[in-house]
Amino acid sequence: MGSMMNVSAFSKHLAFAVVFLCLGKSLPANAQALGNNDTEVVSRLYKAKAGDAQEQFLLGLMYQFGKGVAQSDKEATHWYGEAAKQGHMQGQLNLGNMYDKGAGVEQSYTEALQWYFKAAKQGSAEAMYFIGSMTYNGDGTKADPKVAMQWFKKSTEYGLAQGQVAYEEVRAQVGGEPFAPAAVPPIAAPSPVPAAALSPATPAHTALPAGGSAIQKGYAVQIGSFKTEAQAQSHWVKLKTQKAEDFGDTIAYIYKKTFESGKVFYRLNAAFFDTSASAKSFCQSIKKNGTDCIVVKY
Repeated sequence: MGSMMNVSAFSKHLAFAVVFLCLGKSLPANAQALGNNDTEVVSRLYKAKAGDAQEQFLLGLMYQFGKGVAQSDKEATHWYGEAAKQGHMQGQLNLGNMYDKGAGVEQSYTEALQWYFKAAKQGSAEAMYFIGSMTYNGDGTKADPKVAMQWFKKSTEYGLAQGQVAYEEVRAQVGGEPFAPAAVPPIAAPSPVPAAALSPATPAHTALPAGGSAIQKGYAVQIGSFKTEAQAQSHWVKLKTQKAEDFGDTIAYIYKKTFESGKVFYRLNAAFFDTSASAKSFCQSIKKNGTDCIVVKY
C-alpha cells in the first residue's frame, strides 16, 4: 500500500525478494483539525453535497477516522471517490488506498493502481511509491523490478525519502545505476493484467537473522525494511506502543540481509506462521488499522 506504504500501504505478492517500507497511516494532521461538533459536521456535509471537492475529501477523512461522525470505511470511500472524480489529488490517493486494502469497498489492486496513477500524475510522491511497490510485487500489473525502481526514484525526487531506500534495495538485487536524483520524464502507467495471471513467488535469496543463524522456515509478516537495525527496533517499539491492540504479545524478528554489492538492509518481521493462510490473515487484520505489511515465504 493512503496518505504510507503501506505504500502505502501492503498482503503483497513478491516477485523476487522482499522490499517494503512502512509509510505509517496514523491520523493525519488535517484529520486532527476536522472538528467534532454537530455544526461543523452539518456544514461540511452541506458543502460536500454541493460539490466542493476539498470538503468531500475532508468528509472522507472524518468517516475514515471517526472524527465527529460514526466511523465508516464505506462512507469514507464514497466521499474520497466523489473528490477523486473531480481530480482531487489526495482524494485519488486515499481512494486508491481503500481499494488497495479492501476497506469499505471490494479489494482490487487494479482499481487501486489506476487511482494511484491519477494521483501520481498530479505529483503525489506517496502514490508514486505505492505504484513502485505494486509494480515490484506484481499487484494489479506485471511484476517488473526495473520499472519499480523508476517509480521509487521518482517518489524521492518528489520529496519521499523512503523511495531511495526502496530503490537501493531493489538495485542491490537486480542491478542498475546508483541513486542520483534528477529530473526525469513522466513514466507510463503499468498495464493491468487479469488477477488470475498473478501468483505469489518465492524470494530468490536466503535471509539471515541479525545474529547470523539461519532463518526458520515458514511464513513471516514483514512490516518494514530499514537501513539500520536501530531504525527497525525503534519502529517496532512505536508500533507496540501505538497499536498494542493489534500486536499484543507478538514477537518481532529483525533479519539482516547483505547483498553482493555490500548494501545491508534490516527487515522487520512480526511473527512467523506455519501456513500462508495464517500469515495473510494476520497481515489483513493489522492492515485494517493502518499498518502496511507483506507476507514472505522463507
